[in-house]
Amino acid sequence: MERLLFSETENSWSILNILEHIVLSEEASLAYVLKKTSVVADLKPISVKSWLKIWLMKLVLQFKVKYKAPKHVDPIKSTITDIKELTLRWENSRDVLYDISQLSPRILEKGILKHPYAGMLNFSQLLVFFETHFEHHLVQINHLVELDQQQLGVRLSPIRVK
Repeated sequence: MERLLFSETENSWSILNILEHIVLSEEASLAYVLKKTSVVADLKPISVKSWLKIWLMKLVLQFKVKYKAPKHVDPIKSTITDIKELTLRWENSRDVLYDISQLSPRILEKGILKHPYAGMLNFSQLLVFFETHFEHHLVQINHLVELDQQQLGVRLSPIRVK
């Protein structure tokens, strides 16, 4: 557990903070989607501009540029100390994501998530965001693992996702 609390500087995120941020982000996104899809008549089609924005966001997140997380998904004041709690919350989110995926394609093609930078996203774009966001933070996690290993004098392979 101590390894998960390692951070580069006092005010930077630890691995546990990064994981919590990912979970918070997905929980908040899915809560918004559930609220939005509860009133189908209010759903609007997405624009071509939203596809451009999501692909631009995907491109930008591939770089090691830091962005300020929105306050509601910033874990810096976290009291989470247990990876098991985060794992359960993430599994819960994945169950909700699966339930949403079972909605009518007519609903899923509409704008169901308002992303702070990319604007309104449909379900496919939501999945692109989740994947890109995770990959962006995986780079940070691997960096922290590498720094921690250097301090311990050990060397392990980076985490990879297929």
